[in-house]
Amino acid sequence: MKSKKKVLLVTQSLSYGATGGGNQSANFAQMLAQMPSVALDIAVFGPEQMLLPQMDSATVLDFRCPCHRWRTLWRSLQVQPAFVSGRMYRRLKAQIRNGQYDLVVADISLFGRLIRYVKKHRLAPTMAYYQNVEYDFSRDQARVGGLKYHFLHWCVARNEALCSRYVDYTVLVNDEEEARLQQLYGRKMDCHLPVFMHRPQRTVAPSESPDGLRMLFVGSDFYANVHGIKWFVEQVLPHVDARLTVVGRGLDRVLASYDSPRLHCLGFVPDLAEVYASHQLVVAPIFVGAGMKVKIAEALGYGKAVAATPFALSGYPGGEPEALHACATAQEFIGYIANFPKNKYICDASDALFDRLYAFETVVGQFGAFLERILHDRQ
Repeated sequence: MKSKKKVLLVTQSLSYGATGGGNQSANFAQMLAQMPSVALDIAVFGPEQMLLPQMDSATVLDFRCPCHRWRTLWRSLQVQPAFVSGRMYRRLKAQIRNGQYDLVVADISLFGRLIRYVKKHRLAPTMAYYQNVEYDFSRDQARVGGLKYHFLHWCVARNEALCSRYVDYTVLVNDEEEARLQQLYGRKMDCHLPVFMHRPQRTVAPSESPDGLRMLFVGSDFYANVHGIKWFVEQVLPHVDARLTVVGRGLDRVLASYDSPRLHCLGFVPDLAEVYASHQLVVAPIFVGAGMKVKIAEALGYGKAVAATPFALSGYPGGEPEALHACATAQEFIGYIANFPKNKYICDASDALFDRLYAFETVVGQFGAFLERILHDRQ
């Protein structure tokens, strides 16, 4: 019987909670833990009040620490991620020196100093999971977020540059961002690991809608979501015979000034199954950000057709207009919505696309083959 390979996953993304990045990191950790040839340790960074993940198939190492905005700014000046204190960084280096790992994995490209340390001391091969090209992501935040985000962008840019220079294997969520990775850092993608998840549990959809077409937007009050949904409410909603439901923490506050009988804001909803079931069409009017939009894969998992900007569909396949319909302008959204069938609650093309490309079981098999190969190459 072959012995298992020791793998260390370093994460701060689990602290993001029920966001796209947080959910994707949780799925990534679960996937690594399920690999039959891997003995997994997870070093979890985050604010001290966050809950640690419960994982029977992995050893969870607690690296939580006190966090607030001044500590975050100070750490950024030290080229450290937001949730990594100096003391915890020293603990992590000792863990890697003593752990005799066969692979060290970062689930975000912001652990550049750590990747450089491991590489220079030849402690283990390294892998980084680029959920975004973080340079672009933080640059957009700096444009709208003020001085603090300019400091954070400097830290992000420095860390991602170090990571890209020293890491052995690069794994990208969005394969369309490989050109950007090459432009910024001269690195190619070693593996494409798209957004993936277990198929969501569904509830039964109604046979017909008493008030016609219902559209759904899901997302938190993140700057890209705020920008996109405000544009949609102002430029599209007044010109369509349809209702829009907006679900997400903080977006009810953001849209409170809009007085429209067609707009319904629910705020945070703990269980989305009934919300998805009662709507025919999901919209994603997103124009800025990076990576792949997790909510689009989630909508496909619920069997919903999606109308989205070309930017929001970055990383998703073209040629699937029944499941993913690209709308570059307000007029294109208006025309598509006007002709969307009001009794179409389940889109078979969306179901098929999810199973083929984004289902947990499908992606685990593909990534498992890549992981086995690199672990074998290092024997």
